[in-house]
Amino acid sequence: MKSKAKIILALMGIVTFVFTMIWAVFKSGVMASVSHETYQQATYSFDVVLDTYYSETGEEVNGIRAIIQPQLADESTSLPSTAYLNASQQRLQQWVSKRTGDELVDVMLMFARPLTMAEANEILGSTNAEVFESAVVGYVYGVPFVNYAVENGSLLTRSLTEVAESQHEFMIEAEKGHIEEADLTLVGDPVDVRGYLAVRAWIKVNNLNKLAQTPEVRFIDTTPQAVRDQLNTDSNWQNMSVTWLSLPMPVWAYDW
Repeated sequence: MKSKAKIILALMGIVTFVFTMIWAVFKSGVMASVSHETYQQATYSFDVVLDTYYSETGEEVNGIRAIIQPQLADESTSLPSTAYLNASQQRLQQWVSKRTGDELVDVMLMFARPLTMAEANEILGSTNAEVFESAVVGYVYGVPFVNYAVENGSLLTRSLTEVAESQHEFMIEAEKGHIEEADLTLVGDPVDVRGYLAVRAWIKVNNLNKLAQTPEVRFIDTTPQAVRDQLNTDSNWQNMSVTWLSLPMPVWAYDW
């Protein structure tokens, strides 16, 4: 029963997140045509979609959406492979020595444990990060959940209490049968939000080493920026803005 509820909660978070991102990207225009291409790298692959849409003024605009799929440890887990993590770390060290220190790069931070908003913000604030995605984990009535969200600012703003309340409301609706195929019994602690386990952010290159040495940071995934770099030099996508770049946050792979 809990396994089924876990799947429902995960799907709810993912669907909400995806629709939020799509609305943020396309609210100012109407999509007219789409093309697609897949790239395979040593430790990850990614799909690129070209969206041609018309702005409110009637101007034709091209944008890029990319979805990254990391190499996994095995097919039964969302845990990235050792090769994937090593490649990401090597890339980070290359950037520190070769890229401009003030240059902003797109990375994902996986924390070693769920952090409170204050703990996460202390780490992010010390590096002047610009956060744009987050994942909060916890339990509602004993059922594990992940709450994904779009962020917009230098610090996280969603309190864990707010996240707990939204998940609690979902579980009540599910238990009432308002959510199709839900099979839940509300027992145990209704509010047990553990904290933030992952964020996506723009970080200055000269702050990456500091972050990598922070005990609360499990690893820094540099793949999003690596994909952006490749798109910038690919003749098919040059001079097109990346409107959405998706990377799975492997929070289900860890205990919390």
